[in-house]
Amino acid sequence: MTAPHGWVHPCPDTPVAIAKKGSQFQVVATQPVALGEKILDIYGRRTAVPTMYSVQIGRDVHIDLHDDAMLEAYPERYIWRFLNHRCQPNAVMRGTELFALEPIQPGDEVTFNYNANEYEMATPFRCLCPTHHGKTGVLIRGYKYLSETERFALRNTASPHVLEAARVFETKSDGLLRDSYD
Repeated sequence: MTAPHGWVHPCPDTPVAIAKKGSQFQVVATQPVALGEKILDIYGRRTAVPTMYSVQIGRDVHIDLHDDAMLEAYPERYIWRFLNHRCQPNAVMRGTELFALEPIQPGDEVTFNYNANEYEMATPFRCLCPTHHGKTGVLIRGYKYLSETERFALRNTASPHVLEAARVFETKSDGLLRDSYD
Protein backbone atom coordinates (compact mmCIF):
# COMPACT_ATOMS: atom_id res chain seq x y z
CA MET A 1 0.00 0.00 0.00
CA THR A 2 1.23 3.46 -0.81
CA ALA A 3 -0.23 5.80 1.75
CA PRO A 4 -0.49 9.56 1.32
CA HIS A 5 0.83 9.76 4.88
CA GLY A 6 4.47 8.87 4.23
CA TRP A 7 6.39 6.05 5.88
CA VAL A 8 4.37 2.89 6.31
CA HIS A 9 5.16 -0.12 8.49
CA PRO A 10 2.96 -3.11 7.63
CA CYS A 11 1.36 -4.98 10.52
CA PRO A 12 0.78 -8.65 9.63
CA ASP A 13 -2.56 -10.26 10.48
CA THR A 14 -4.29 -6.89 10.87
CA PRO A 15 -6.09 -4.59 8.43
CA VAL A 16 -3.82 -1.68 9.43
CA ALA A 17 -0.30 -0.28 9.15
CA ILE A 18 1.71 2.30 11.05
CA ALA A 19 2.22 5.47 9.04
CA LYS A 20 3.91 8.79 9.57
CA LYS A 21 2.26 12.08 8.66
CA GLY A 22 4.66 14.94 9.24
CA SER A 23 6.25 14.18 12.59
CA GLN A 24 3.24 12.23 13.92
CA PHE A 25 2.83 8.47 13.74
CA GLN A 26 -0.65 7.07 13.24
CA VAL A 27 -2.47 3.84 12.48
CA VAL A 28 -4.09 3.71 9.04
CA ALA A 29 -6.32 1.11 7.42
CA THR A 30 -4.70 -0.92 4.63
CA GLN A 31 -7.96 -2.59 3.61
CA PRO A 32 -11.67 -1.95 4.20
CA VAL A 33 -12.80 -2.55 7.78
CA ALA A 34 -16.50 -3.24 8.36
CA LEU A 35 -18.61 -1.82 11.18
CA GLY A 36 -18.03 -3.99 14.28
CA GLU A 37 -15.00 -5.77 12.82
CA LYS A 38 -12.08 -6.43 15.15
CA ILE A 39 -9.11 -4.36 14.05
CA LEU A 40 -6.38 -5.47 16.45
CA ASP A 41 -5.42 -6.89 19.83
CA ILE A 42 -3.67 -4.88 22.52
CA TYR A 43 -0.53 -6.63 23.80
CA GLY A 44 1.93 -5.51 26.42
CA ARG A 45 2.86 -5.53 30.07
CA ARG A 46 0.02 -5.22 32.58
CA THR A 47 0.66 -2.61 35.22
CA ALA A 48 -1.26 -0.71 37.89
CA VAL A 49 0.73 2.44 37.15
CA PRO A 50 -0.47 4.49 34.18
CA THR A 51 2.02 6.23 31.92
CA MET A 52 1.81 8.73 29.10
CA TYR A 53 1.48 5.89 26.58
CA SER A 54 -0.33 3.14 28.50
CA VAL A 55 -3.94 2.17 27.81
CA GLN A 56 -6.35 1.53 30.69
CA ILE A 57 -8.16 -1.80 30.30
CA GLY A 58 -9.50 -2.30 33.84
CA ARG A 59 -10.09 -0.50 37.12
CA ASP A 60 -6.42 -0.55 38.10
CA VAL A 61 -5.03 -2.27 35.01
CA HIS A 62 -3.12 -0.63 32.19
CA ILE A 63 -1.28 -2.08 29.22
CA ASP A 64 2.15 -0.60 28.59
CA LEU A 65 5.25 -1.48 26.63
CA HIS A 66 7.41 -4.28 27.96
CA ASP A 67 10.44 -2.15 27.14
CA ASP A 68 10.70 1.11 25.18
CA ALA A 69 13.43 -0.42 23.00
CA MET A 70 10.92 -3.05 21.86
CA LEU A 71 8.83 -0.34 20.20
CA GLU A 72 11.56 0.55 17.74
CA ALA A 73 12.57 -3.07 17.15
CA TYR A 74 9.00 -4.46 16.78
CA PRO A 75 6.49 -1.67 16.16
CA GLU A 76 3.97 -4.16 14.76
CA ARG A 77 3.70 -5.77 18.23
CA TYR A 78 2.62 -2.46 19.72
CA ILE A 79 0.35 -1.05 17.02
CA TRP A 80 -1.92 0.34 19.76
CA ARG A 81 0.88 2.70 20.83
CA PHE A 82 0.37 4.64 17.58
CA LEU A 83 -3.41 5.04 17.92
CA ASN A 84 -4.33 8.69 18.21
CA HIS A 85 -7.21 10.30 20.09
CA ARG A 86 -10.27 11.73 18.39
CA CYS A 87 -13.36 13.02 20.13
CA GLN A 88 -15.44 11.46 17.32
CA PRO A 89 -13.41 8.30 16.62
CA ASN A 90 -13.96 5.46 14.16
CA ALA A 91 -12.93 2.71 16.61
CA VAL A 92 -13.59 1.66 20.20
CA MET A 93 -11.52 -0.37 22.64
CA ARG A 94 -13.16 -3.26 24.47
CA GLY A 95 -10.77 -4.81 26.96
CA THR A 96 -7.70 -5.70 24.91
CA GLU A 97 -9.38 -5.50 21.49
CA LEU A 98 -10.09 -2.61 19.13
CA PHE A 99 -13.28 -2.65 17.01
CA ALA A 100 -14.59 -0.44 14.19
CA LEU A 101 -17.42 1.91 15.15
CA GLU A 102 -18.10 2.61 11.49
CA PRO A 103 -16.83 1.38 8.12
CA ILE A 104 -13.18 2.40 7.66
CA GLN A 105 -11.64 2.78 4.21
CA PRO A 106 -8.02 2.09 3.18
CA GLY A 107 -5.88 5.12 3.99
CA ASP A 108 -8.20 6.34 6.77
CA GLU A 109 -6.60 6.94 10.15
CA VAL A 110 -7.91 4.61 12.87
CA THR A 111 -8.60 6.49 16.12
CA PHE A 112 -10.35 6.06 19.47
CA ASN A 113 -11.53 8.42 22.20
CA TYR A 114 -9.08 8.24 25.11
CA ASN A 115 -11.77 9.56 27.47
CA ALA A 116 -13.78 6.38 26.85
CA ASN A 117 -10.96 4.22 28.29
CA GLU A 118 -9.04 6.39 30.71
CA TYR A 119 -10.74 7.41 33.93
CA GLU A 120 -7.94 9.86 34.69
CA MET A 121 -5.11 10.48 32.22
CA ALA A 122 -1.54 10.17 33.49
CA THR A 123 -0.56 12.95 31.09
CA PRO A 124 -3.42 15.23 29.99
CA PHE A 125 -3.03 16.98 26.64
CA ARG A 126 -4.71 19.57 24.43
CA CYS A 127 -6.92 18.04 21.74
CA LEU A 128 -6.58 19.33 18.21
CA CYS A 129 -9.61 17.46 16.78
CA PRO A 130 -11.57 19.27 14.09
CA THR A 131 -14.77 18.40 16.00
CA HIS A 132 -14.66 21.27 18.48
CA HIS A 133 -16.38 23.81 16.24
CA GLY A 134 -13.46 26.19 16.08
CA LYS A 135 -12.41 25.72 19.71
CA THR A 136 -8.88 24.37 19.81
CA GLY A 137 -6.98 23.09 22.75
CA VAL A 138 -9.78 21.28 24.61
CA LEU A 139 -8.06 19.52 27.50
CA ILE A 140 -8.25 15.70 27.38
CA ARG A 141 -7.71 14.37 30.89
CA GLY A 142 -10.09 11.42 31.29
CA TYR A 143 -13.72 10.48 31.85
CA LYS A 144 -13.55 11.71 35.45
CA TYR A 145 -13.42 15.32 34.23
CA LEU A 146 -16.15 15.20 31.58
CA SER A 147 -19.39 17.12 31.90
CA GLU A 148 -22.70 15.26 32.04
CA THR A 149 -23.25 16.14 28.38
CA GLU A 150 -19.86 14.76 27.39
CA ARG A 151 -20.44 11.60 29.43
CA PHE A 152 -23.83 11.13 27.80
CA ALA A 153 -22.17 11.33 24.38
CA LEU A 154 -19.88 8.42 25.40
CA ARG A 155 -22.68 6.31 26.90
CA ASN A 156 -22.36 3.60 24.22
CA THR A 157 -18.57 3.57 23.91
CA ALA A 158 -17.19 4.13 27.41
CA SER A 159 -15.45 1.06 28.82
CA PRO A 160 -17.11 -0.77 31.73
CA HIS A 161 -14.23 0.09 34.12
CA VAL A 162 -14.68 3.80 33.36
CA LEU A 163 -18.43 3.64 33.91
CA GLU A 164 -17.85 1.73 37.17
CA ALA A 165 -15.44 4.41 38.35
CA ALA A 166 -17.98 7.13 37.59
CA ARG A 167 -20.68 5.28 39.56
CA VAL A 168 -18.42 5.27 42.60
CA PHE A 169 -18.99 9.01 43.01
CA GLU A 170 -21.10 9.33 46.14
CA THR A 171 -22.98 12.29 47.50
CA LYS A 172 -21.94 13.22 51.01
CA SER A 173 -24.39 14.60 53.53
CA ASP A 174 -23.13 18.12 52.78
CA GLY A 175 -24.08 17.67 49.13
CA LEU A 176 -20.53 17.57 47.81
CA LEU A 177 -19.34 14.86 45.50
CA ARG A 178 -16.63 12.57 46.78
CA ASP A 179 -14.53 10.47 44.43
CA SER A 180 -14.02 7.18 46.28
CA TYR A 181 -12.44 5.54 43.21
CA ASP A 182 -9.07 7.12 44.05
